[in-house]
Amino acid sequence: MPDTSNIAAAVEQAVLAMRADLFCGAGIADIASRTFYSKFHFTREFSRLVGTTPRRFLAALRMERASTMLLTTDLSIADAGTMVGYSSVGTFSTRFSALVGVSPRQWRACGGRPGAIDRVEGTATGQLRGQVDLGAAAETADCDVFVGAFEDSIVQGRPVAATRLDGPGAFHLDGLPPGEWTVVVLARVAHRGPGAHVEWLRADARMTAYADSSTSQLPVRLRMRSARPCDPPVLLGGTHADPAGPPPVRRNREYPLDMVLGQVGGVAPAPGGTPGR
Repeated sequence: MPDTSNIAAAVEQAVLAMRADLFCGAGIADIASRTFYSKFHFTREFSRLVGTTPRRFLAALRMERASTMLLTTDLSIADAGTMVGYSSVGTFSTRFSALVGVSPRQWRACGGRPGAIDRVEGTATGQLRGQVDLGAAAETADCDVFVGAFEDSIVQGRPVAATRLDGPGAFHLDGLPPGEWTVVVLARVAHRGPGAHVEWLRADARMTAYADSSTSQLPVRLRMRSARPCDPPVLLGGTHADPAGPPPVRRNREYPLDMVLGQVGGVAPAPGGTPGR
């Protein structure tokens, strides 16, 4: 078993293996064996560092790949679903709509840029206050900040509560149901002047909401950071006003099918298979 100092490196290797092969050969146990962990130990350490289980991370990667193929190829919706393991176009479309917020057809029609999510208030009584720190660079940049509470670190499905900021500072989430939630902050920082460029930053924090109407306070300011290889996908559309990610690649009518197969690991999904949660 590797030393604890190598756990992060082992998890990163596992994530790279998932991204290289979305069907992962023999599955999660196979990835665990490559990093010298038991499946149980690997799943526990992966969840601790990444914020979600390997199975949910892999399912999100597949849906992320499908959303990309809908924008960059002329594959039909049914074929895009098949490429990532869905044998039923109905099941794929329903799952895509639930996780991304719009149907596959709407996603393709809007170029992956659905309307921005401004605020979501939950139906319960829990409240959360916190602070977002974008650093000194944000003082000379145009900022768009999305703050949402989700089941885990994957930004997918309707958030239990969400808000938007136009820069660093305080935020307030209302209506959180009791339980544990992951607060995810996504920031688009557009730097002005010479060398103008856009940064995409992220921060995550686990918190507990209570059944009464008391307000929870995050113990630290959420300091934004650049993307990391182990960050889970952002599936939910509309997390940014302009736009929800880099501009989509122009669709290529001559996109070869073997290239698509190569992007999903070159392994055809099992007949009737549906990616697990």
